[in-house]
Amino acid sequence: MAAADELGDEQLGPEHFLIALLRIEGHARSALNACGVTDASLLAEVRRGGPKASKPPPPMPMRWRFQNRGASQMMARAEGLAVGLGVDFRLEHVLLAILWDSQSWPTQILDRLGGTPARVLEELGRLGVALPKARPPKRRSWEAPVRVSRDEFERRTAELRAAGILYGFNYAGDEMLLLVERPAGSEE
Repeated sequence: MAAADELGDEQLGPEHFLIALLRIEGHARSALNACGVTDASLLAEVRRGGPKASKPPPPMPMRWRFQNRGASQMMARAEGLAVGLGVDFRLEHVLLAILWDSQSWPTQILDRLGGTPARVLEELGRLGVALPKARPPKRRSWEAPVRVSRDEFERRTAELRAAGILYGFNYAGDEMLLLVERPAGSEE
C-alpha cells in the first residue's frame, strides 16, 4: 500500500488501511471528512505517533508485504461485520472494524482528530450505510501503573479479583507493573 511506503513501514497495519480509506472515494471517506478527518491530518498524526524509520525502504511488491496481527484481526472483524449485517463486504466495513477496536492506535488517532466512534457512526448512518445494532465498545480508562513487589502483587490482585475490578500487569525485573481500571465517571 502506498501509505505504508510513504511511512517507511514494512508491515501493513490498521493505520495504513485507515489512510487508504481517506484516499478512496466512498462512504468511509465521506464520513471521516464530515468529522474533520482528512488525509493530511491523519498522515501527520500517524507520522507523529508511530515508529520512525531513518529512511523509507524501497517499495516492496504487494505480494511480499504482510499484515501485522492487528491488521489481520481488523480485516477478519470487517468481514464478520459484513456477514453479520447480511450485506456484501464494502470498505465501510473496514472503517467499522477499526472503530470496534476501541483500544487500537488508529481509533485513538481518530478520537484526537474529532472522528469519535459515535460521530463516525452518525455520519455513516446519515449516508445510508447499514450499521450493527450494537455500539462500539467504550475504551477502558486505566490508573497510572504502579510498581509493586511480587508479594505485594499477589495480595493486591487477590483484592482486585474479589472486588471485581479489572486489572492488567507486566513484568519489570523483580517488580511488577500493576494497572487498575479507572472507575467509571472518575476524572482522568
